[in-house]
Amino acid sequence: MKKILLICLIAVTALVGCKKDDNESKTSNDKLIGKWMAKTEIEFEYENGKLVRQDDPSSYDTDEYVIEFTGTQIKQYEFGESIEEPYNYTVSGDKINYTEDGNSEFITIKSQSDKNLVLLMEDVDVINGVTFKEVLEISLVKK
Repeated sequence: MKKILLICLIAVTALVGCKKDDNESKTSNDKLIGKWMAKTEIEFEYENGKLVRQDDPSSYDTDEYVIEFTGTQIKQYEFGESIEEPYNYTVSGDKINYTEDGNSEFITIKSQSDKNLVLLMEDVDVINGVTFKEVLEISLVKK
């Protein structure tokens, strides 16, 4: 769970906004740049596309988990201390693409405004013909 949360938070920092900005020269990636503080998370589980479990939202303390997007790297902090080596990332549409342990990964940007960001991290496995999917939704606010 902690690893999934960490990956989601990394993804959140790399998310791109869909909301139009008055400043036409400001790109989606530019809107992502900065520090984003995690506020809540919700985990969903599906079997063959059917929702079988949804957790109650859980909250984060102030500065408990912060993701920083620099324009090329995602950095993660827990109570102000760096917790991982930075990840290089790119943004394409509503996807933040990064590499972890040699594997290409992505995080979906569900929504973004100037001050709020919602990221989705999905993990899909097929076991004995049954498709299991876990979705972690993380809501962040810009610091």
